[in-house]
Amino acid sequence: MAAEAFRIRDQLKEFFDVDARFTFETLAGHGNHAAACRLRYTDPETGREQRFIVKRSFKGETHLQGLREEKRWLTALSQAPHIVDLVDFPDNPLRNNNIEDEIIVMEWLENGTLNNFITKARRLERPLPNRLLWRFLLCLLRATAALAYPPDGTPQFPRQPEGVRLTEEETVAVPSLLQHNDLHDKNILLGEEIPEDIDEHFDTPILKWIDFGLAGEFSGGDRNPQFGVKGNLRDVGDIMVCLITRTQWSNSTKQETHSFRVAPGGPRLETEAVALFPKGDGPDPCAGLDPQIKSLVCRLCATDRNVCPTLNTSIDFVLEQVRTRDQTYYGYAREEGDTEIGLLWRRIVMSADVMQTADVIMLSS
Repeated sequence: MAAEAFRIRDQLKEFFDVDARFTFETLAGHGNHAAACRLRYTDPETGREQRFIVKRSFKGETHLQGLREEKRWLTALSQAPHIVDLVDFPDNPLRNNNIEDEIIVMEWLENGTLNNFITKARRLERPLPNRLLWRFLLCLLRATAALAYPPDGTPQFPRQPEGVRLTEEETVAVPSLLQHNDLHDKNILLGEEIPEDIDEHFDTPILKWIDFGLAGEFSGGDRNPQFGVKGNLRDVGDIMVCLITRTQWSNSTKQETHSFRVAPGGPRLETEAVALFPKGDGPDPCAGLDPQIKSLVCRLCATDRNVCPTLNTSIDFVLEQVRTRDQTYYGYAREEGDTEIGLLWRRIVMSADVMQTADVIMLSS
């Protein structure tokens, strides 16, 4: 597949080199069905630059059909703040070459993947601050809500945060069955702070899901309408374990279970968030972690998905903690302050790569 990816790279470069507004930068990544290249657009009137990604399918109807499906999901999820945006440019050279059906053009987020962020964060002497973890968790839950209740596509400014949809009777609407089906730390990108979003992104970056090449509507054997939501929530739990422990995502983390109590004196549940508990008589790997974060993540990773908290209760609970658990709640700990959190995440992003390679996109499709 590498040879096909290089062929796509060379062809896209040729297409864009004829237009001075565009600069081809690099092959950003490739998977089994497509390759992605990063380019830069310079507005001729304002001089404003914008990086973007062009993803093109490999030759063959199977590859092309997968990309069309991904494009369909991204179109359906447009206007969702926590999903990568499709973009377009006037007089796009791709239109002149009649390959629009074979490509997806989407935004590039400068701060890289969550995988790279976690790798760099391992250098820290302390774990990530609780208030940063709460906000990252809310981002992931917002993206889950986008899949459960896709926007109607009507442009909004400012965009409204994703949430659970209610019926006219004020009951929770039946969600879609849409599941990402390949969510890991390389399929989540870090955006920028949003100063006007006081509660959620004033001092922390927005997280966005990418690569919907394996996404689909799945209902399981019992045709449970919550099947897609529960699958996405489970993935969110796994991502949070990676952030808390500062370890890269791996399927191997799902092979063991641990019994824990949701609350003192409460029932015991089995969770696959094993990394959050001491090994034998070893040290606590989560010393300093807010117990409420640990409890919620463990429930998201429960072996019995029927005891997993619902999407609406999870969003409401986490949003309340984001709004109320300020620096004073954590005993005025310096690392929990707004300014320190803003400096910390940028310091992590801007630090040198652990390996001297550019952050790349890993594609499922």
